[in-house]
Amino acid sequence: MIRVGLLGPPDRLEIGRLSLRLEERGVEPVLLDSRRPPEFEITAGSVRALGEDLLALRGLMVIDLGLPATGDGAAESVAASRRHLAGWNAALEALEGRVRVVNPPQSHELHGLKPFETLDYQWRGLPVPETVATSSPEGFDRLPAFTHGTIRKSLVGGLDFTEAVEDGPTADRERLLAERGAVLIQRRIVGDNVRVFVLDGRVLGAAAIIPANPAATDSRRGESLVRRVKMPVATEKVVLAAVEASGMVFAAVDLMREGASGRDYLLECNSAPFFVAFEKASGFDIASPLADYLAARRGGTRSEALGPQPRR
Repeated sequence: MIRVGLLGPPDRLEIGRLSLRLEERGVEPVLLDSRRPPEFEITAGSVRALGEDLLALRGLMVIDLGLPATGDGAAESVAASRRHLAGWNAALEALEGRVRVVNPPQSHELHGLKPFETLDYQWRGLPVPETVATSSPEGFDRLPAFTHGTIRKSLVGGLDFTEAVEDGPTADRERLLAERGAVLIQRRIVGDNVRVFVLDGRVLGAAAIIPANPAATDSRRGESLVRRVKMPVATEKVVLAAVEASGMVFAAVDLMREGASGRDYLLECNSAPFFVAFEKASGFDIASPLADYLAARRGGTRSEALGPQPRR
């Protein structure tokens, strides 16, 4: 039987949904609880972790690496988290070319490299909001005065909410930077946040996430309305180019669609996005094509992977 690994906490909804879709296809889901000590063993002919031979899997979905918390800042906590990450990166790299890994380890780093990600898109000619990354109070004023002002974000994706930048004394900004270390300042785009799911070079679905509060700067805060949207050909090309540049096979790409101009601005690619709530709200099926991809041979289709199927 074909077996596909799902790496992450077993209670994550995405693991449950993918397990169901794989079982519907006669594929055995192998649950790999990333919160447990991985107990790696990597040799020339074997890549083992969590008691499983990863080379025996057809595909592996990386949902959450389960890095130990480092909130206390203690050196040993940080070292333990680094060892955990280094072990998984080595194991996943050893699977390259032999097991379908979604997504490969090099794409995970973008989660903590938002300034680089934004600049990389800009260098490639992709439309992004004007952006400055700074660790100094003066950096808040590097951008020109825009009609709708600016917003600030964490340098690590998903770590904090997006907030409007308010005029204030330098001391307030110094306190903020003392807490955050550094921040990302961007031109505020007034419009709809659009999330686009991409798999293997094709768009699975796109929807606008519209906060109930029109003044909100972050669609994750409070209640939101989800509405399917059509992707202009030019925007679809931008989205696919961003995913390819990020080294991802599967991604959720976040855009801002400016209300006044209708122009789409690229924000970021997410390598392990939550998709169960998106499926429910939008009606798009994300898990089924993802299960098909994970069960297929490298370079083949799912039907080739599973062999002849009985007539129904």
